[in-house]
Amino acid sequence: MKNYLTYNVTVGQKHKITAMLGQEAQKSNWEGSVVTKKNFSSNDIQVLSEGDDITSRTSGWKDGAAIESYFGRFNYNFGERYLFTFTMRADGSSKFGPENRWGYFPSGSFAWRLGEEDFMKSLHTDVKLRIGYGEVGNQAIGNYLFGSALQTINTPFGTAYRLQQIANPKLKWEATQQWNVGIDLSLLKGRVDMTIDLYQKRTNDMLLQLSVPSYLGGSGYNDIRAPFANVGQMENKGIDLSLNSRNIKNDNFSWNTDFTLSLNRNKVVALDDDSRIYWRNLYWYSEFQTATRTGVGLPLGQFYGYVTDGLFSSQEDILAHAVQIADPSNEGKNLVDKRTGVWIGDIRFKDLNGDGVINTNDQTIIGNPNPDVTIGLNNTFSYKNFDLTLYLTGSYGAEILNYSRVQIEGQTTIFGNQARTVDNRVRYGLKNPTGSDLDPANVVLANPDAALPRPTTTDNNRNTRMSDRFIEDGSYTRIQNIRLGYTFPTQMLQKFRVQKLRLYVNAQNVYTITNYSGYDPEIGAFNQDPLLQNVDMGRYPTPRVITFGLDVDF
Repeated sequence: MKNYLTYNVTVGQKHKITAMLGQEAQKSNWEGSVVTKKNFSSNDIQVLSEGDDITSRTSGWKDGAAIESYFGRFNYNFGERYLFTFTMRADGSSKFGPENRWGYFPSGSFAWRLGEEDFMKSLHTDVKLRIGYGEVGNQAIGNYLFGSALQTINTPFGTAYRLQQIANPKLKWEATQQWNVGIDLSLLKGRVDMTIDLYQKRTNDMLLQLSVPSYLGGSGYNDIRAPFANVGQMENKGIDLSLNSRNIKNDNFSWNTDFTLSLNRNKVVALDDDSRIYWRNLYWYSEFQTATRTGVGLPLGQFYGYVTDGLFSSQEDILAHAVQIADPSNEGKNLVDKRTGVWIGDIRFKDLNGDGVINTNDQTIIGNPNPDVTIGLNNTFSYKNFDLTLYLTGSYGAEILNYSRVQIEGQTTIFGNQARTVDNRVRYGLKNPTGSDLDPANVVLANPDAALPRPTTTDNNRNTRMSDRFIEDGSYTRIQNIRLGYTFPTQMLQKFRVQKLRLYVNAQNVYTITNYSGYDPEIGAFNQDPLLQNVDMGRYPTPRVITFGLDVDF
């Protein structure tokens, strides 16, 4: 339901005032049920009661959400030169507790059109200076996370109930405050338009699921979920550039270009406890292990793990390195054993703290999922009745955790498929062909330039542990869209009483230039978690879509 009331008035010739009041309310409810039975005596029987009662399963769900908003806006325009805007809105969401349901978000801006000043009109240049401040709210979390819903579980004694999540009745709106300063330029009699914006955004009371000990909750599918809370402050600052040019325009041919560039730098400014670290873990393809680290002074979701240092090439190499698997009979040395210890062809990890032991103290930041710069480039051509649009996008500097490689390059199981890249795995030779392949002094690398470690079903050295082995450059340039069309001449269509007839073919996701080894470098957030950006666990790639179309106006 939406309601608006707008009032416009002009005082004299230069004072224009517009005032608007509005109200909006949304409410949604959903519910469903599933009944399953198996072992019907025939596929022709489609009555649930005829199935096997032992295999009977039922499930259901019911939920809802609501939001109500009140807002107002006041605009003042003086002589098309000085422009003022002020807005205020109040939003109430059912996703927050009764005491914190409402959020209040003001904004205001001022613009000065220098191009309307007398001293600028002779230059045939339109210039507008802008400054603005605004606040927006975020309620993008699940329903009823401020409370403690009950969940049914099966036990040997029958159906029981437990908490689905830990309650937090103080949960409230996340709010983002933004300052921006900008300039709009129109040059060469309107042939070139340029916009530059500098901005700083501060997000307060961020909505995040807490990182708590497992005995207090967790994030696994079978855990009592850890509570959501409003934690800390995050800053984004950067520059946005937009350039539009009309390069060529004559009777038969035209060419227009639109270019955008964005630089953004992200940093966590504060948390509920500035010494707190928010971890995110992964556990599908390998051991349960930490993937990202978020703390004060760093961007969100930094990849965290070990740093690799090549492969062990000999027994001497293993014994001279920091201890990865301790030898109980030789203190301070690695256990050199093909089945239970470190072996030739295993990955060598760096001892970052210099204590002679490889452990969790040697983990560090190994990658940043945030791009340095993103761009967009759109070119539109027309020649007589033909039109062509070519749109390119690009992202540069972001890194990707290609965690699917743990599965397809891990070589730790005989049951899973492996990628072609495992052809470049470690292979062995023997100094004495008649000697044992379990004697490390008799084993040498047949291919010292191998990229991947040895295959092993035990992986005692944990070659698949979280490390920079799985971090890749996610930069790419993509031909995002190509559209070619032909509009039939009007004279040809008049006899058919058709005003317009246009044929076109459109191709999306045409081609991507990248060094990333996965299917698609445009990953996004894993499980919609902002702390797990650019984590690829076999994400389905963006498809290439080709569309043929016909536009007809009668």
